[in-house]
Amino acid sequence: MKDERLPLAALILMTGQGLYSSLIYVIGLVVIGFNDRDDGGWIVWILVGCGLLLVVASTVVRYLRFTYRLADSQVVIKSGLFVRKTRHIPYAKIQTLRHQQWFFLKPFDLESLVIETSSQNGKEGEAQLYAVAPAVGAEIEARRKMARRGEPAAPLAADAADASSVAQAQLAGETPAAGFEAESPTARYTISTHDLNLYALTSLGFIPILTGALWLWDKFDDIVPKDWEHNLDRYMAQLAAAALLALIVFALIIGILISYLRLLQKYYQFTLTQNGDTLTAARGLLKRTQVSTRLRQLQAVRFSQTVVRQWFHLTTVQGLIASNASDDETSNAMVLMPVVKEDQALATMRRFITWLPAAVPALQPVLRKRYWYYIRNAVLTGVGLAVGISLAIYFWRARWLPIALGLSLAWLVFTALQGAYAARSAGVKIISPDLLVLQKGGWWRRQRFFVRRENIQSLEVNTSYWLAKKQVAHVVINVREGDDNENIEVSYLEQSVADAVRAWYRPEDFQGGDLI
Repeated sequence: MKDERLPLAALILMTGQGLYSSLIYVIGLVVIGFNDRDDGGWIVWILVGCGLLLVVASTVVRYLRFTYRLADSQVVIKSGLFVRKTRHIPYAKIQTLRHQQWFFLKPFDLESLVIETSSQNGKEGEAQLYAVAPAVGAEIEARRKMARRGEPAAPLAADAADASSVAQAQLAGETPAAGFEAESPTARYTISTHDLNLYALTSLGFIPILTGALWLWDKFDDIVPKDWEHNLDRYMAQLAAAALLALIVFALIIGILISYLRLLQKYYQFTLTQNGDTLTAARGLLKRTQVSTRLRQLQAVRFSQTVVRQWFHLTTVQGLIASNASDDETSNAMVLMPVVKEDQALATMRRFITWLPAAVPALQPVLRKRYWYYIRNAVLTGVGLAVGISLAIYFWRARWLPIALGLSLAWLVFTALQGAYAARSAGVKIISPDLLVLQKGGWWRRQRFFVRRENIQSLEVNTSYWLAKKQVAHVVINVREGDDNENIEVSYLEQSVADAVRAWYRPEDFQGGDLI
């Protein structure tokens, strides 16, 4: 087969990705440059324009110099202008093939592919094929399965066409048309509209949105003309307290609405299916994403709940995968179920992952007399931030210092409550000779991990001179997650509990319950 070029639509995708990646630098340049706009802010716009032209030009060159070929035993990709690179990716080495289809590509029957291997090449994957026909992905999938079965390579044009139709139907969340040899899923889950709305409404995603808006507001005076800034300051000063409160509430509502719509389109028609030993998740409205992983790559299962979702007894289920099988650019985990009722979570997931328990017995928690360790650590962390902000306000506007001290005191109370929450959430439980449950609490989020002994990379039992006197220790489990490591630590457990976990992991090191 000869080398193939990407369609022209790929240039649009590559350009958009390049401009999006440079957006933060453009914002930084504008903010820094306009600090001295009286001396000629037009220079900033010239620099921004030149930077954007450079991004577009480099993307065009990258597009023109990119070719790919589906050989009998491997994918061959050539790229580069001055340094010509040729990458050979054997089908047998492909861990995950991620399908992505933006809404504007669907009428043209095109999709993008991200090829993942175990070489740990980051979020971009080992290779990306932009805006190719679904038959390309179907042929790679078919050849990968043949390579794993040890079958000789053979022409797959007809099979790939059929597989392409099936893949497109799965990506769209539809049932493949009759006549195609589609493998019937052994288990299937589709999120309901009610559950999706509840998931979006209980999200805390509006907090980073409001934080970003406050940052932009802080930089407002560095960007707009001075007369605009003075007029706005006079208008804000004239507003009554009730009007300011209404403005704050309005901003909060807008942040919640943006977060709600973002999650609604992100997990639109979320579907999880199992075919043999392969799990496939598909979701999205504006950008439909489909990613598959084999069950043997599953390192652990994580049930995650924010404090708000705990009130509604909802949980999110994620799989920690030994490859970049994440369907989200901001996370290494693969979402298995965006939201499910807490009391139904294990029963629902056992249809896909049979080694999960039917129910979780009561965990061995951190004793109440150890809670103060968590509270102390949280408060000490908060003290640094409170003192720093108070000093900054004292040197900036000293008359605001009493307000800052009051807010700092409230912040310390908040961190103490967070420490108590983390202590109540922590615990471990040995379910069977092969399965361990660990639970920990973070910033108003509780996470429960189900880990098999064979998937643990390392186990640590840590203590200090002072904690050892009180028979207290920390248990740390490390499992692989994508290209990274998930560090699961349950702190301030009783030494007997920590030793039991260590004996469960390394029974050969114990004899009669004592260390050899």
